[in-house]
Amino acid sequence: MQVTLVCPGRSFSKYIATRWNSTYVMINSLIELKEPLRRAMEDATGSKTLTPHITGVEWDMLEQLRDTLKPLFDVTELLGGDKCVTRSVLIPALKLLKNSMTTNDCDPAFICRFKAMLVDSVEGRLLAWPHYSNYEVATSLDPRFKSLACIDRDRREHVWERLSQLTKPSSHAH
Repeated sequence: MQVTLVCPGRSFSKYIATRWNSTYVMINSLIELKEPLRRAMEDATGSKTLTPHITGVEWDMLEQLRDTLKPLFDVTELLGGDKCVTRSVLIPALKLLKNSMTTNDCDPAFICRFKAMLVDSVEGRLLAWPHYSNYEVATSLDPRFKSLACIDRDRREHVWERLSQLTKPSSHAH
């Protein structure tokens, strides 16, 4: 189909089940090729093959889903990169992600459900993770996050206690 559309240098990205960003990249590439796809679908309506047709409503849904997935893509790129210390940035990045997943009255039902599911999934996995408190300590030691605003209020006292324990002189130091 790409040869017919004459889109040099552009290709559809494929979904990779183990990579959550692949959904964003795939939808984004589809939207970027929206007009050539529409023209190809219109040209193919006269042919005898069954050509999938994407309606205007479906394009809108894809765009809304892409916009919802963008913060997830950004956080994954940040945490997967090698240009920053990711241990101290993990919790603030996930807090930003959680804030971006706040629903509003303009969100359609499928986006509201997706955002709620994503927040619940990420929070559940992280809090159950045995090393989560180490990441809280790393965040608290990073001067960019010293106010601990990115750590839930009910966890801040625990972080301060843990830091105090880690910085107490050892009785074996003599």
